[in-house]
Amino acid sequence: MSSNRRRTGALLAAGLLTLCCACGADDSGTDRTPSDPLPSPDLSLEGPQRSVSRPLDVRGVVACSVLDAEAAQAVGLSVTTAADESTAAASSCAWRSPDKSLDVDIVINTDLGLDFVYAQRDTFETFEEFEIRSYPALRLSPGTSPTCEVWVGLAERQVLVVHANSLKAEAPRLCEAAVNVSASVLVTLGEA
Repeated sequence: MSSNRRRTGALLAAGLLTLCCACGADDSGTDRTPSDPLPSPDLSLEGPQRSVSRPLDVRGVVACSVLDAEAAQAVGLSVTTAADESTAAASSCAWRSPDKSLDVDIVINTDLGLDFVYAQRDTFETFEEFEIRSYPALRLSPGTSPTCEVWVGLAERQVLVVHANSLKAEAPRLCEAAVNVSASVLVTLGEA
């Protein structure tokens, strides 16, 4: 597993731990019981960049089923390489190009929202807000290697994450691939 995929996995896992762990001490130093709610993160940005006007419920959707062959080939991915890498935390699918110059991971997480990423915005070299097919999206890059992540808010606590990585490609091509894959997945999800 590449270090960038480990970063995405760690980011998703950290989010799930942050959202799901209801034990131990909170920021004030007081102990909480498992039934106590987690404190809300202090997020300075509020507004339409996080709102989802047409929420999609993707609970139970399998990540390997959301990218059609034509869309995969359009960004240079092999249709025969889709590999299910799902965990208990999220449905995940890894796609590869025939020459192995491009890796694209599609993750559908139903326990995180974009607020989780906003709370960590200072950890990314690139943090760009935009929309894909009227859904709020973020383009992220840690700046340490050619990688690009696109997070799309599907509902308040549901996101699509497309992670593009390559040792050969430059970041702009990777982000173009990640955005195109995200747009194609949104079409598929909207038709479901």
